[in-house]
Amino acid sequence: MEPPGNRRATFCGEPLPFSHPITADGVTLAHGVTGSGPTPIHLPWVPFGNVLAEWRVPSANQAYRTLFDHLRLVWYDGRGTGRSQRDVDDITPETMIRDLEAVGVHQFALLGLYVSCSVAVAYAARHPERVTSMVLFGGALHFWDLLGVGGDGVGTSGRTARVIDGSGAAGLPLGLAVPVVGLAAAAGVTLFFVGAIITHVRARWGLPAPMPFFVMAVAALALKAISLQS
Repeated sequence: MEPPGNRRATFCGEPLPFSHPITADGVTLAHGVTGSGPTPIHLPWVPFGNVLAEWRVPSANQAYRTLFDHLRLVWYDGRGTGRSQRDVDDITPETMIRDLEAVGVHQFALLGLYVSCSVAVAYAARHPERVTSMVLFGGALHFWDLLGVGGDGVGTSGRTARVIDGSGAAGLPLGLAVPVVGLAAAAGVTLFFVGAIITHVRARWGLPAPMPFFVMAVAALALKAISLQS
């Protein structure tokens, strides 16, 4: 099955060089290679990846243009996302590795962001002779285990997910019942978004995306402080 509309896709008014490799389990991917130089593979953020949509974001547009000037960038949409085949039955860390294997060249670097960092590490552990280097941002080695989707889904990873869910559920009534706990939680969230905004400003990513959440966190902190005084 060919992903819909790939031949009509453009970037900055120019046709995108799409091809359609097929994974070992028969899934069709939207894939392309742009630029020249050393070869990194940009791993998608499954299940949120969409290369064409990313390139429409001004900050991402600028970043991609800089990469194209110096590198031969290999990119693709993961299964079930973007312009790759949507009707898939299986999206797991193992199938994400199959996607990477379908588009990989002989030797390459890996560029992992958030969810895809764990895929990069897993692939490099299996094929160290093919991975020259890795650049990872915002991810975790056991990210999928924390979400409870690793292994059989009911083992250690499943228990970990249940503990996290249970802690979050217990924290809400505890914060409401014990004002000091609620105040500490609101202060912690506020400080978190202060750090996020500082990071956005220092990276010159335009209007800080965390700003609305920061405003809500400040409002929650103020309301909790007022309630303690009344």
